[in-house]
Amino acid sequence: MHTKNISGSFGVEVTDIDLSKRTTKEDANTLVNLLVEKKVIVVKNQHISPEQHTNFARIFGNPEKHYYYRTPNGIPEVSILESSQADSTTDNIWHSDGSYRKIPPLGSALYSVVIPDSGGDTIWVDMEKAHATLSPKMQEFLGNLWAVHDVTGGYGETLLKNGKEKLRQVQEKLPPVVHPVVKIHPVSKRKSLFISSAYTKSIRDMNKKESDSLLKFLFQHLMTPELQMRHHWEENTMVVWDNRSTTHYAVADYGTAYRKMHRVSILSL
Repeated sequence: MHTKNISGSFGVEVTDIDLSKRTTKEDANTLVNLLVEKKVIVVKNQHISPEQHTNFARIFGNPEKHYYYRTPNGIPEVSILESSQADSTTDNIWHSDGSYRKIPPLGSALYSVVIPDSGGDTIWVDMEKAHATLSPKMQEFLGNLWAVHDVTGGYGETLLKNGKEKLRQVQEKLPPVVHPVVKIHPVSKRKSLFISSAYTKSIRDMNKKESDSLLKFLFQHLMTPELQMRHHWEENTMVVWDNRSTTHYAVADYGTAYRKMHRVSILSL
């Protein structure tokens, strides 16, 4: 197994590994460490089954079973994500997967099945570096704040298309939660911003004007190119990312072209 850095601060491509085969303990440990240190791992030219996809994700944590997405061959850990630009989803809003839950997923393992001829890239932001590049005074200030995360921030418009009752059911099952604006990574112990324009609705104990202004500043900070890594997809590519230290955006610039991905959400052990 060999590695090559993708951007100046994070992201790594791993080569000379076959994910269709059982991973050695040594390689598994290396991959776990790479996820923490590099945050995004890219492995190209992999021809794997949904079961093998799930086994790969298990290296990092517990694959989560999903019952709201279509799954291949009845394997509930693998969600089929199909889209074109006509679809209205949260993919093309900056988000951290499941931040609207009390315990968000550790990460995600996304496998490309069908990719448009052009477009459809994914962009990640290094949220550790985003925190580190703020002034010490701003870091101190943010370290005492909590933010409200709400599933309807990203899904509200889509849910409304299915009727107000559907929206009410989702709100009842997934009420807003609060997370610290600055989280400490459980493994590296480094600090990261934990916000996203999709789900972070407000800062607790601030009035709306103050909250909106602060979030606007932070969201704009995340647009700094030096904080970002952009991945151009090819078919049969596996990408796994650390949800605890990144946020991401799926670029919807492929018109009516078809895009199909398989995703496994990974929970902490």
